Amino acid sequence: ATKIELFDVFSGGTMAAGERSVGLRVTFQPNEAGDDGGASQRIAAFGAAATQQLGARVRGEEGA
Repeated sequence: ATKIELFDVFSGGTMAAGERSVGLRVTFQPNEAGDDGGASQRIAAFGAAATQQLGARVRGEEGA
């Protein structure tokens, strides 16, 4: 990825105390990810690492 931006942070509502929901925008260079499958694989690997290392839960993917 060439850039990862945090564009949204939410807490409260129905979320448990101490939990936050964050939105990230990941930008790839056209030749970096290869085809759409390459980008999807990289995004899935990022989500898996966030889950394993941070206890994060992946909400979904926009533009998928």
